[in-house]
Amino acid sequence: MKKVLVIAILLFGMVRLAWADFVDYWHVYYNYSLIDHTNEFVIKVEDVKPKDKLRIHYYRDRLQLLDKYLKVVDNSGNLVLLTNFGKETLPFNGDWKTMYLPVKVLLDYRKKTSRSSFEVYYQLGEDASKPDVQTLVLKVKLE
Repeated sequence: MKKVLVIAILLFGMVRLAWADFVDYWHVYYNYSLIDHTNEFVIKVEDVKPKDKLRIHYYRDRLQLLDKYLKVVDNSGNLVLLTNFGKETLPFNGDWKTMYLPVKVLLDYRKKTSRSSFEVYYQLGEDASKPDVQTLVLKVKLE
């Protein structure tokens, strides 16, 4: 009986040490073209059409019952846009969220402030000070 108890304690200890590996990933589209989101994405202002948009398909494979936000900041860290995209729902099989960012929002902000570099984040909850709540998805530069 003691051997069974020792083995059970050892197995339980090993299970507690093993952590699941969660990976978030995303695809970014400019209109309907998939873009490389690992580098800064440059948008030529003279080529922008009124309905142009950035579309972000974001997949999170763990359940977080928090509101999801698309957050855009300029190169000085000032908030440009914070848009709520709702909560995850149960039953949970992973969660693909599609978020849209009209390029016009960035152009209008550029006209007001003359700032032309932006960072786009996927954020969980309104409070971004907690660890693991926001992920840099894309850097955008208007030229």
